[in-house]
Amino acid sequence: MAPHRGDEPLVVPAAWLAAERRRPGRCARHGAPASSWQDVALVTRPTTKGTPAQAGAVSIAARVAENAQNQRGVSLTGWPLCESCLAHRSRLRGTARALLFGGLAVALAAVVTFLALGEPQPLLGLPIVLGVAAVICSGFVFGRSGWNAVLSAEVTPDGQWVRFAQPHPAFATELAALGGPREGPR
Repeated sequence: MAPHRGDEPLVVPAAWLAAERRRPGRCARHGAPASSWQDVALVTRPTTKGTPAQAGAVSIAARVAENAQNQRGVSLTGWPLCESCLAHRSRLRGTARALLFGGLAVALAAVVTFLALGEPQPLLGLPIVLGVAAVICSGFVFGRSGWNAVLSAEVTPDGQWVRFAQPHPAFATELAALGGPREGPR
């Protein structure tokens, strides 16, 4: 097998990754030595059908339910992660929590102030809008802290393969030495 270049995807059988107990000693994204081994769950990317014009609440709920039903996942026990990946995920999760709880607190404080004053205050609309916007943004930040995003990996729609977007060559070399990867669909 030719050495893997880090600028092209690496596709590995999901069953092999899930069953294999030997793991590379390097991070998939950075190639740095692993400082922690975590249990990781990778999932397929949601497939959305329909147009943005069909973005009503019922349509969104139906698409979320359909995606949840069709989602495939792979659980990887003891996956190697470097300090950089762990710190990145921790920062994103902390930011998401700050946006969520901060946004809720600001919006709630504005509503309580409005109720305490008993009369409409036009300036109280701004903290309510900002608080709701922060809560909405927290969902996007939280989504970026998932294992798929941190590892730059995803499960193919059929659930048979795991695709690492741009793995570090050192990771790919160690993975090949363990008996994988076996190239699959791109």
